[in-house]
Amino acid sequence: MLDKLVIEAAQRLNVTTATVSSILGSLIGTMTNERTGGINGFVDSFRRAGVGDYLTSWIGGKEGKPLTTSHVERALGSTTIEKIANTSGVSAAIASAAIAFLLPRVIGLLTPGGTLPTNQDVLKTSSKYFNRPAPVSTRLAEPRSSSRWLPWATVAALALAAFLVMRDRPTIQRRTLAADSARVVEAAGSVALPGTRIADDLMGTTWHWTGISTPQETRTLDTPDRYTVRFDSAGRVTVRADCNRGTGTYTVSSDRRLTVNPLALTRAMCPPGSMSDRFAAHLSRTTRYEVRNGDLYLMLPGDSGTLKLRRSPN
Repeated sequence: MLDKLVIEAAQRLNVTTATVSSILGSLIGTMTNERTGGINGFVDSFRRAGVGDYLTSWIGGKEGKPLTTSHVERALGSTTIEKIANTSGVSAAIASAAIAFLLPRVIGLLTPGGTLPTNQDVLKTSSKYFNRPAPVSTRLAEPRSSSRWLPWATVAALALAAFLVMRDRPTIQRRTLAADSARVVEAAGSVALPGTRIADDLMGTTWHWTGISTPQETRTLDTPDRYTVRFDSAGRVTVRADCNRGTGTYTVSSDRRLTVNPLALTRAMCPPGSMSDRFAAHLSRTTRYEVRNGDLYLMLPGDSGTLKLRRSPN
């Protein structure tokens, strides 16, 4: 079951399965850390953050309450998240997003009988995954020791997790780059890559969201500077959605088809009336783009709407 969860998380966050495996191993290490009270101490950290009912709502495999990155940050703290992010080679925002996705499902898998497991139960269940040979496409090998910060009780069960994540990193990076390039070419025929002239009118500038037109409404934004998007030539997109920030990837074809993959976005509570969630959702639904008279138009599926953005004056 953990295999499927890792693959699903990797696809959702647009990272490799090796990265998700690393984050998952670090998360389990945090959950079973004897110095912080083990699994019971982990649950208490969520209770102290005021979101203990979220964690207990997933026990027994129930869907429960949705966890956000802000909940994760409140419960685990920035130091723990930064440590997990550094170990996995990702940003803190991506680590938080991965934990927010993984944790409810991990708790559900660990509590089929409806009760919290012991540390030993957690390690026994997770070792079935971490002690399994890695698929060829994601196998990494000789470990760099992470035992300096993992509790001794988890080292045996998670040793192979480090083994899988750290071996042959340069080889995997080359494979990942090759695979990414192949997916880009397959998805769009000819896609915005460094050195091409495709989408020159889209890339290299910051676009400010000025309005939206749908069959139900036409709306102009009063604060376009709080909603911005920037596409770079390496296929990365950077987003500001009011009080939140995010990153992701995109593909674009010579006929101006545009796909923005799911964003790793912070989940701060923006002021009432914020369009943060709506802006991020619209970007992920974009199908095509046009640039007319210096303005960018992002088309949503079918005839459901069009976003209008203006080029930054800088």
